[in-house]
Amino acid sequence: MDQISNSNYDNYKLDTRGANKLAWDLHKNLMEPGFVDNIIKTIGLDLLLKTRNSGLISNIINYFVETANTQMINQVESKIGNIKLMKRDYMCLIKYFYVPDYPRAQMYWVTNILGVKTNTNTSILQLKDINFILENKLHKLLGYLSGLFVVSDYTGSACMISPNSQFKKFSIKPELQKYLITQLENYMGNYVKVANSFYSSQIKNQTVIIDAGNVLHGRNGKVTHESIQDLFNIIDLTRKTLGEPIVVIHKRHGKSYPVLIDMFIKSNVKYFQTPYNFNDDIFIMWFFAKSAGTLNILSNDKYRDHIYNYQSSAKSDDFFISEFANVLTEQTLSYQLGTLEIQQALSYSFCIQVIGSNVYVPHISGKFIQVSTE
Repeated sequence: MDQISNSNYDNYKLDTRGANKLAWDLHKNLMEPGFVDNIIKTIGLDLLLKTRNSGLISNIINYFVETANTQMINQVESKIGNIKLMKRDYMCLIKYFYVPDYPRAQMYWVTNILGVKTNTNTSILQLKDINFILENKLHKLLGYLSGLFVVSDYTGSACMISPNSQFKKFSIKPELQKYLITQLENYMGNYVKVANSFYSSQIKNQTVIIDAGNVLHGRNGKVTHESIQDLFNIIDLTRKTLGEPIVVIHKRHGKSYPVLIDMFIKSNVKYFQTPYNFNDDIFIMWFFAKSAGTLNILSNDKYRDHIYNYQSSAKSDDFFISEFANVLTEQTLSYQLGTLEIQQALSYSFCIQVIGSNVYVPHISGKFIQVSTE
C-alpha cells in the first residue's frame, strides 16, 4: 500500500488500519485550523473517499458541515456513489439543510432515515434521535412518526402537557409485530403450533393476559392455598374492572395443585399451560405480540430484563427491542394483593402522537412534549 507523506503530519497508509487512524486524527483535530484542509490537499479527496471507511467519510462530511461548505458537501455526495452514510451523517446533513433547503433535508429523512430498512422492514430510530430532533428544532420531521413507541428524556422543552381526550390508542405496527413473533417463536420449539391453536380457538373477547406465576408467588415466593385464592381474587377483579382474561400458567402448578385447573374450568376461565423447561414469559410476550399489543398484561413484572434474551444478534435490532420494551411498560398493569387493587389501563398510547399541526412526544416524566410542525 502506498504511503502518503506530508512534512507537517504523520505518514498515513490508506489500508484499513491507516484509514481508521486517519479517521481518529480527523475527529480529534476537526476544528484545528487548516488540519483537515491540509489532509485533503495532501492525500486527495478522491483517495480518501475510495477507502470507503465510514468513520473517515463521516468526519469529512462533518467538517464541511461545520465550515458551511455546501459546495464540498455536494462534491462528496457525487463521489461516494452508492456508499451508504451512517445515520449520524444523514442527521447532520438534515440539520444543516433544514432551514435553507428543507426539501433536501426532507429527502434525507424520508429516503435515508425512514427509508433505511432492516431485515424486518422498518426504520431505525431511537431515543437519542428524537432528542436530536427536539434539541435542534427539526419539528417537521416528527410529523412522520405517529404511533412510534419511543420516549424522550429531553430537558429543554418549555411545553409539557398531560394527555387529553384527543390522544389515541395505537396497536403495534405490523413490521414490529412480525419481528417479535418471529424472535419469540425461535424459543418456543414445537409449542408454536400449540400456542397458535389455542390463540385461534380460545381467544375471542379477552382483553387481559394474567401472569399467573407472578400472582401465585406474589406474597412470599411460594404457592400456597392462600396464593391460589389471591389468583382467583385477581381474576374476579380483572373481570369487573378490565374485562375477560386469559390466564397463562406453568404446567408444574397445575400438576402440584390440580384444584387450580378444576377452578379454572368451574369459573369458565380460559387458561394456557406453558410446558416444562420453558419460561412463562416467552408465551406471555408471544400472546401479547400476537394480539398486536391490544391485550394488556397483568403482572408486577415489567419484563425488561427478559426482553433482551429474545433479540437477535443484529445490532440494528436494538431499535425493535427498545420499542417493544416501551410498549410492554405501558401495557403491563401492576396489582396489589393486600388492598386488592389493579392498575387501570391507559385510554391512550404512550407514543408519538400527531394531532393537527402539533406533535406530542412522550417524555420519561409521564407527560408529553408538545411542539408545532408549522
